[in-house]
Amino acid sequence: MRFSLTSGKLRIVAICWGLFLFTFVFQYYSGLNVHPNSTMDASYYQVLSSQLISGKGFTEPFIWHHLKNHDSVEHPTDYWLPLGSIIIAAIEHLSGVESVIIINYLLWALLSVIIFFETSNRTGKPLFGFLSFLLFSAGGKYSYYLATTDNIAYYSLFGYIYFSSIHGKTAISPCINGIAAGAMALTRAEGLFFGVFSMIYHLIRGKIKIALIGFIVFIIFFSPWLVRNYNCFGKFLTSHEKAFFLLNYSDMFNPSAEPMINLYQQKGITPFTEKIFPALRKSFHEMFFLSMFLIFFPFYLSGIYKTRSFHFIFLQAALTFLLASLFPAQCDKGTIFHLSAAFFPFMTIYCSEGLKFLSEFSAFKKLSSIPVLLIFFLWIIFFTILGNKLSAEKNALVFTDLKPFSEVLKKSLRPPVASFDPISVYLATGLTGVVLPMPDSTGNIFQTADRFSCKSILWDQKYPWKAELISNSNYNITASFSGLIILEKK
Repeated sequence: MRFSLTSGKLRIVAICWGLFLFTFVFQYYSGLNVHPNSTMDASYYQVLSSQLISGKGFTEPFIWHHLKNHDSVEHPTDYWLPLGSIIIAAIEHLSGVESVIIINYLLWALLSVIIFFETSNRTGKPLFGFLSFLLFSAGGKYSYYLATTDNIAYYSLFGYIYFSSIHGKTAISPCINGIAAGAMALTRAEGLFFGVFSMIYHLIRGKIKIALIGFIVFIIFFSPWLVRNYNCFGKFLTSHEKAFFLLNYSDMFNPSAEPMINLYQQKGITPFTEKIFPALRKSFHEMFFLSMFLIFFPFYLSGIYKTRSFHFIFLQAALTFLLASLFPAQCDKGTIFHLSAAFFPFMTIYCSEGLKFLSEFSAFKKLSSIPVLLIFFLWIIFFTILGNKLSAEKNALVFTDLKPFSEVLKKSLRPPVASFDPISVYLATGLTGVVLPMPDSTGNIFQTADRFSCKSILWDQKYPWKAELISNSNYNITASFSGLIILEKK
C-alpha cells in the first residue's frame, strides 16, 4: 500500500517532524557561538551540578554574594533553588556535559510542536497555529539563553503544564497542577507564588476540593527542600533581608553595604521611589512587550479578552509589580526575564487567538492574509537574531571565559581566590574563592580578601583598574596576561 501526505495520520506525523526539526536546527545554529556558561545563572547551575555529581551535595565552593555573613568559603547553598542543577546533573551524568544544551533544544522543539497543535485546535485554523509556532520556535529574547546551562527551557515547560492543568477537567488535573507548581518553586524562588495562586484561584471559584488537592500535592512535592533547609539552617525557607529593596545590584557583593531599612531611616522613601518606578517600567516592558516581540502585544491582549483568560494576565501583572517593587535591582538583571519564560508558551497561543479574533472584523481582515503573515515571519526571525546579538554583547561585558587559561591559573593562584567572578574562576580551575565588591562600590576590596584569608586575587581588567588601589595594600602584582592581573599576598 502506498502512503501519501494526504493521508491524515501520515500528514500529522510529517508536520510534527517538520516543525520539530525546524526549531531544533534554528536554535542549534543560533547558539553555535554562545558559551554555555556565559551568564552567572548558567555558570552557577553548572557548578552546583558538578557538586552533586561529585557527591558534595547542595554546597557552594565559593562565596558569590554578601547578603549574609558566611562562616566559611565552602557552605550549603542558601539562595538558588535546586531543580535546575539536579536536571543538569542527571543529564551530564548519563550522557555528558555536551548533552545539556541539546536537551534544551529538544525540549523547546517539542513545546513548539505542542503549541502549534493546541493553537490550531483552539482557532480551528493551522495558519494561526503556525504563527504561535513561529513565535515560540524562534524564541525571541529567550533564544540566546537556550544555548546556555540556564533553566529557561525547563521553566517554560513547567509553566505550560501549570497553565494547561489549572483548568483541567480530569480527576488528575489538580495533582498535575500541584506538581507543576512544585517544580516551578524548586526552580526559582517566585515559583512559590504559582502554588499559592492556584489554591486562591480555585477557592474563589468555589472549588474547595480541587484547591486543597492541588495545594497539598504542591507542598508534598516541595517539602524535601524545606526539610533540607531546616536541617541546614534551622528554618524551612532561607531569607536574605539585605536582598529586599536593593537600590544597587553591586550591593549584593559588598559586605559593608548597609541594610536598606537603615537607608530608609536616614533618607526616607525618596531613594526607593526613584529606583522602583524605573524598575517597574522596565519590568513591565520585559514581561509584556519584549516577550511579544514588541509588535504582537495588542494581539495578545485581544486573545486574553476573547478567551476571558483574565486570571492569566492578572498573575503576570501582579507578580511583575510585586517582584519589581521588592527587588528592583535584581529585576534589572534578569528576575522578570526568567519569570516571563513560564508565561511565554501561552502568551504565543493567546496572541494567535487574538489575531483570529481581530481578523473577523472587516477593518482588520487583512491581518490574517499571507503577505502580512510573511512580514510577521520576517520580523520574528529578525527580532530573534538581533536579540541574540545584543545578549552576546551584553554578557561579553562581564563574562570572561577563563578555561583557556586554566593550567596557568591553577599554577599561579592559591585558594581561596578573591575575584569579581568566583563562579567562573571555580569552573576554570576548581579553586574555591570569594566575590569582591565592585570597584565603584563603597566596599573595600582588600579588606574583603583579608577577611576570608584569601591568598590570591584575580583581577579581570573588564572592571575598573587603578594601580594606586594596591599601593597601601598587602598584595603585590605577580603576573599579568590577556587582561587578567594576579595579585599575591605579601
